[in-house]
Amino acid sequence: MSHSRSPPSSPVKRHRPPNEQLGINPKALVGKTLRRSKRSSLHPSLILECSNSPQQSGSLLYQLRIPGYDPRHRGVPKELLINDSPTDELPNSPIVDCVLIQLSDKAFRRPGSPGSDIEWWNQDHTALALKFEEPHRGWHTVCARLQDHDPALGDCTFRSYTDVYIEELQRSPRKRQRTHL
Repeated sequence: MSHSRSPPSSPVKRHRPPNEQLGINPKALVGKTLRRSKRSSLHPSLILECSNSPQQSGSLLYQLRIPGYDPRHRGVPKELLINDSPTDELPNSPIVDCVLIQLSDKAFRRPGSPGSDIEWWNQDHTALALKFEEPHRGWHTVCARLQDHDPALGDCTFRSYTDVYIEELQRSPRKRQRTHL
């Protein structure tokens, strides 16, 4: 009797119940204008600075995050990809749609011993998809990749994907200046 070997499950994927969603509903961004997006240089996060209209001067802040990320225990290096690129930026434009989508990407682990077979599996993960007004029409996706490299050779030894979610950030109230009479 022959047994087919199923691909290994990802060692980094934590399954949540299907109805449990972290963060805010991404539809909260629809109708807002993205003024600026800024990647963190230290952590796998992306700040979206938005306004309710192109004419509004105040801003609303949102942050894309990776569930379970702990800056004190970083584990496998993580990065956010925009349109599959670690350097792409989102356009400064009105947002006409925003949803969480399910993607499936090929993940792998390359064992340390030469000649060993690479282990491949399909990694399901949640990404954020944003659609903007003209001339930036089309969908722009933000997903999270985990990737580790051999320090001596620089070769990628592990690549997988994980979920992202979005939170609204609250600005701290500015201190009012006291006037002396």
